[in-house]
Amino acid sequence: MGAISEDEQVARLQEQVNREGAIEKATYKERQRQIRNSAKNVNDIKSKHFKHTGSIDARTFLRWEQHSPGFWNDDSSRNQFMKDNPECRVAKD
Repeated sequence: MGAISEDEQVARLQEQVNREGAIEKATYKERQRQIRNSAKNVNDIKSKHFKHTGSIDARTFLRWEQHSPGFWNDDSSRNQFMKDNPECRVAKD
């Protein structure tokens, strides 16, 4: 079997990224539901140094950090994410 061209390598990689992206999108709601259920006990933590404002599954967290390094440290990015993804916000009591 011969070597594949750079264009073919790029095309294969793009196909893989697209497949993984489709799987990630298709499984997002279930992952988010699971993480929200797992984090319910976090709401009981009372501390002046901690305020639980949202729960985000690790795959989504890491994807955004990889896509835009420092994303989660930027207040405006984090606030926009929570606005765009209300399922990640902690319900107000």
